[in-house]
Amino acid sequence: MKKWLIALMMAAGAATCSAAEVKNDDGVNIYFARHGKTLLNTFDRVQGWADSPLTEDGIRVARYLGEGLKVFRLIASIPAMPDVSVKPCR
Repeated sequence: MKKWLIALMMAAGAATCSAAEVKNDDGVNIYFARHGKTLLNTFDRVQGWADSPLTEDGIRVARYLGEGLKVFRLIASIPAMPDVSVKPCR
């Protein structure tokens, strides 16, 4: 067990990088966002794949999220349910 733990710690130490290395990273950032509050959420109902409309609070939160994401250069957006994901963007 000790040998395995030592090997794991050595591997983890080798995997770390300095701050200078991170600055040169042109990696991809993936952002996940959950939909805002829907009509079915207000009744404590499981939504599943039903395309329930957003409540006023849900629309407000979706717009707030959109304002926060403006600072990022987004390449793609993949909505799970168009009604919940796309309507607030209009």
